[in-house]
Amino acid sequence: MILNLRFENPQTSTIPLNYQYYVGSWIYKVLEQGDAEFAKFLHTTGYKGNDRRKFKLFTFSMLNIPKKTVLKADYQLRIESSTFSLKVHFLLEEALQPFVMGLFKNQELVIRSQTYRVQQVESLAVNIEKEAIHIRTLSPVVISKKRGDGSEEYLSPEHPEYEALFFHNLMGKYLSTGQTVPEDWSQATPVFKLLSPEKVQSKLLTIKAGHASETRLKGYLFYYEMKAPVKLIETGLLAGFGKENSWGFGCGEVMRT
Repeated sequence: MILNLRFENPQTSTIPLNYQYYVGSWIYKVLEQGDAEFAKFLHTTGYKGNDRRKFKLFTFSMLNIPKKTVLKADYQLRIESSTFSLKVHFLLEEALQPFVMGLFKNQELVIRSQTYRVQQVESLAVNIEKEAIHIRTLSPVVISKKRGDGSEEYLSPEHPEYEALFFHNLMGKYLSTGQTVPEDWSQATPVFKLLSPEKVQSKLLTIKAGHASETRLKGYLFYYEMKAPVKLIETGLLAGFGKENSWGFGCGEVMRT
């Protein structure tokens, strides 16, 4: 399920450029109001893959702000339009979808000292009918591997190991839901193909800026073609591609071709 949330912005307001932590925390808070145990499970435990990795199975886009100004010197973002929107993607059982959608109606998103009321909630379906599609990233995709010293090396989509790590992460999400791999998948060879390499943008973002647990993550925005079983594609579109999805990374949408 994809929720398209529209927020009111009665007057020009300013938020931090690194707003992802505030949005992610707000989503957890909204879920907690409806089901405290489920929210706690997502925040502290998550769904477990076959190699002990944990997944939250939701992600969200960058804020879609029609008119804005980036104040680089102050690391701020000035919102100048009267409304803006956000897409939140959930990999949920169908029975839970109306319940979760209802939780977001009339909620208020607080980013630092600014409050934005949810004006409209729209549910969008994901129906993938073919095993080769084009995807546009709506938030940076984070793919990384460990260096010898234990630190993270964040990879560009042009890195030779990117494709393998991309699908390894995606398969982990699929298996974490308790599903088994169909026999015919052994015949499939998933393919990740970067489109328009000249348009790849790197993004260095900070989660929990100014806190002791501050974390800097590097992701990339780009366009790509993906060939894989339909269920695997749907898993990525709803749960997110790559790492750190619950903090607003790895959100994507199908491009019209």
